[in-house]
Amino acid sequence: MANEAAIYEQRQVSLRYGGLAAYTAYAKKQVWPDLNRQGARVLCLLNGFIGDPLEEVIQITRFPDLEIWNGCQHTGATVEDGLVVKEEVGLLKPIASRPKEFVPPEDRRAVYGFRRQLIRSSDVEEFANCSENGV
Repeated sequence: MANEAAIYEQRQVSLRYGGLAAYTAYAKKQVWPDLNRQGARVLCLLNGFIGDPLEEVIQITRFPDLEIWNGCQHTGATVEDGLVVKEEVGLLKPIASRPKEFVPPEDRRAVYGFRRQLIRSSDVEEFANCSENGV
């Protein structure tokens, strides 16, 4: 099972038109190292490949605990920087043994799918089992 104390954040960011390259460069140079220094770890940055515009990005970040998550909330690009138009942040609860603490190179992919699914709470355990075991 995933670390129960860990906090997973989904940060959905709408960027100004044409701002993806500048945002990504800023995130890699400034934001991600700042988060790492505070104990957080960005797991992935996703953007539209099919269906969503390039300027809609989702960043998934793991924080060791709620205190560190709270302390990191002002780390990142803002509307004032001119890159971000809108931002929404939500917390995710791990229901399975993934994401892995460290993803080995052989498990990394060039393209990941991001799916939104509504699951009845009574079906969460079965859904997690089916997802983990490739059903």
